[in-house]
Amino acid sequence: DHLLLLWDTRDGKKPQESVKAHDAEVNCLSFNPEHEFLVATGSVDNTVALWDIRHLGNSLHVLAAHTRDVLQVTWSPHDPAYVASTAADRRLFIWDLNEIGGEVDPEFLQDGPPELLFSHAGHTNRISEFAWNPFHPFIFASAGEGNMLQVWSPAAEIYSTDVDIADEDLESRKVAK
Repeated sequence: DHLLLLWDTRDGKKPQESVKAHDAEVNCLSFNPEHEFLVATGSVDNTVALWDIRHLGNSLHVLAAHTRDVLQVTWSPHDPAYVASTAADRRLFIWDLNEIGGEVDPEFLQDGPPELLFSHAGHTNRISEFAWNPFHPFIFASAGEGNMLQVWSPAAEIYSTDVDIADEDLESRKVAK
């Protein structure tokens, strides 16, 4: 029914808050582990929406890059600015909310919005489960419906500011800010 409903369990007769969260059914949600009012929702409309549950009038931002139903959203246990989403398009995206509103060099527009940090496309079927490693911030496990479990990590230069990258590599990845 496209709605995000908030209930007070002391009075379960009707929702305390209700908002049309997406243009299609809501499949999943996740509360940010460090910011108690920040929620991410995933939908059949292929998007992830970010919400401040104190002010449900409009979403804070919509993360859009999936091409099929979003099935799971999960916040990083290590950094409240990272959220992951999986979808029926067999992709797992890691989003960096610090990059929302950043500019992208036109040459890299086809790679997605600036907040899309990484796309894992190693599954041949839908991803049915995903987990952040609780001890290592950028080691992940994902399981697909084809009975495939993958443990993986993006290249360090994707997420680390401490990795030395040659100047020519920086030029090839140039993003305007």
